[in-house]
Amino acid sequence: MDPSLCLCNAIKNAAGSLDKQLNASLAGLDISHCQAMLILMVGEGSASVSDLSKALCCSCGNVSQMVDVLER
Repeated sequence: MDPSLCLCNAIKNAAGSLDKQLNASLAGLDISHCQAMLILMVGEGSASVSDLSKALCCSCGNVSQMVDVLER
């Protein structure tokens, strides 16, 4: 297998593992790691939905939905 594909696969597996561990750690708070990152970013100062969506690698609509869920 191409070494760059091996590296990409290893990074993908590591990210998946970290995602699972982070979500398990946050389960007691009933929030996902994306929601936790959103809270941290907003806590650092004002940020537009566009800035948040770029930093979180998701759409503006997803950011708005996360905010709605967190407000509830």
